[in-house]
Amino acid sequence: MDNGAWRVLPLRPLSGRNAGRVKSYRKQVEAGVLAPILLWWISGLDCYVILDGHDRLVAALAEDTEPPLLALSSVNAEQIARDTETALNNYSASAEAIERQVARHTPGAAEALAGVNRRLAENLRTIETRYGATRAWPLRGGTAGWHVLAAAQAPTWDLP
Repeated sequence: MDNGAWRVLPLRPLSGRNAGRVKSYRKQVEAGVLAPILLWWISGLDCYVILDGHDRLVAALAEDTEPPLLALSSVNAEQIARDTETALNNYSASAEAIERQVARHTPGAAEALAGVNRRLAENLRTIETRYGATRAWPLRGGTAGWHVLAAAQAPTWDLP
C-alpha cells in the first residue's frame, strides 16, 4: 500500500503559477529571502500537510527551486529515552576499551576513538529526528459539535 509515502498534502487548492501572490513570492525566491513553508507530519496519512505557505510552495516550484521547509511532528519520549540509553551504553563499552589502548599509545587507537565518538554523535542525531505517532481524538458531538464550536469562534462564517 502506497499511503502518503512522505508526500506533501496541501490543505487547500494551490494557486496558479501566475496568481498575484505567487508572482510576489517568486521575486522573494529569486532574492533568496522566501520564508519557509510550515509542514506538519501526520503519521496516519504517512505524509506532511501544509499548514502555511501554499503560495510560497508554488512560487518555489515555479522557479525550479527547493523551497525552505519547517516541519512539526510529535515524538515518542519513551522511545527516545530507550534509544539514547542504548546508544550511550554501546558507546561506553567501545570507548573504554579504546581509551585504554590510547593510554598505551597503541597505533591507530586515537583514530578509532574519534570514529566511535562520531558514531555516537550520529546515533544521537538520528534519535532526535524520528517521528512519533500523531494522535487524534473524536470530537464530542461529531460534525454538529464542530459546527457549534466553529460558529462560536468565527460568528461571521457562513457555515452549512
